[in-house]
Amino acid sequence: MIESTSIKMRLAAAACGALFAFALTTNAAAQSLRPEVGKPLQAAQDLLKAHRYADAMAKVREADGAANKSSNESFTIERMRGAIASASGDTGTAIRSYEAIVASGKLAPAEQLRMVQAIAGMTYQAREYSKAATWTQRYFKEGGTDPQMRSVLVQSYYLAGDCASVSRQLQGDIQAADSAGRAPPEEQLQMLASCYVKAKDNNG
Repeated sequence: MIESTSIKMRLAAAACGALFAFALTTNAAAQSLRPEVGKPLQAAQDLLKAHRYADAMAKVREADGAANKSSNESFTIERMRGAIASASGDTGTAIRSYEAIVASGKLAPAEQLRMVQAIAGMTYQAREYSKAATWTQRYFKEGGTDPQMRSVLVQSYYLAGDCASVSRQLQGDIQAADSAGRAPPEEQLQMLASCYVKAKDNNG
């Protein structure tokens, strides 16, 4: 299996940084919530900073147990739940929370783009490669420009067994490199060759 350790490390760092910064805004948002929601979330944030993740998640559940939550309250609860889950290594819960946040439509465009990129990174690290490809495609459709994410997209296609998409993505890159007199990256050639072998494409 061809997989870049450097990609995984960079994605992990980027996701953690984006998600923790996202969680820190919860304190300000909590000021506008009802006490039965805002106070547990403020406590959860303090516990998150102290790395007391189980206690922090218990406070999130307390907030989530409040009756008749508004859409803003549910949104703020999910962003804190996701941050705690990400920090504690519960990637599955983090992904679900941040997918719900993006689906809420409450994020500003720049913040949503960072969140989409973080979800792409988390699903890639969780080896959910088809989902990683879908979220990475969305990242580019919404204006993302990080060249590292293109590597994530191709890697996700390859690791999901989607050789048709790998070939479609890489053939143009390799031809462009040849035209410019540059050697294509070895990793790209390895993936493309592997796909040709699987497809019994001897000419390829």
